[in-house]
Amino acid sequence: LFKDAGFLNELQFIVNNPSLSLINKAAGMVELMQPLESSVLPKFVTFLAKKKRLQALQPVVEEYMSTLYETQNIMPVRVKSAQPLTEEQKEAIKEKMKAKLGASDIKLVCQIEPTLIAGLTVEYGFVDPEQLGTPTSGEDMSMKTYLEKAALDQGVVATAGI
Repeated sequence: LFKDAGFLNELQFIVNNPSLSLINKAAGMVELMQPLESSVLPKFVTFLAKKKRLQALQPVVEEYMSTLYETQNIMPVRVKSAQPLTEEQKEAIKEKMKAKLGASDIKLVCQIEPTLIAGLTVEYGFVDPEQLGTPTSGEDMSMKTYLEKAALDQGVVATAGI
């Protein structure tokens, strides 16, 4: 949410409005964040407003999410595929990655990448579980890589793609 430019723009209007009290700013922030699955977050935002700490919301949420992933042993996994995955495929990947990583749960982030031609790539072991910036491990089971390796085995440098 804090990465969305539209959200941040609207948030600036609320936070920087001098006519709003801190409690009204908190209420505006909560309204902007809707729909929420948590009943605790609105109360927490109001608490931060009362303590004059609304500016601390983003770093507190980021630290909370990082700690949550660590304590509950949740591992993020990014899957890039040429075609959208079915629910059965997603569940199968989650189960296999749970077993491989020894995780209690998998946060599966699916992305479509037509340049793979067919197959998929799986990335995991992210330093930052929210940003998914740099994976430390991965598997490339794409047709693109298979074709490029086959061409290289024949002494030809080729790039497969659409």
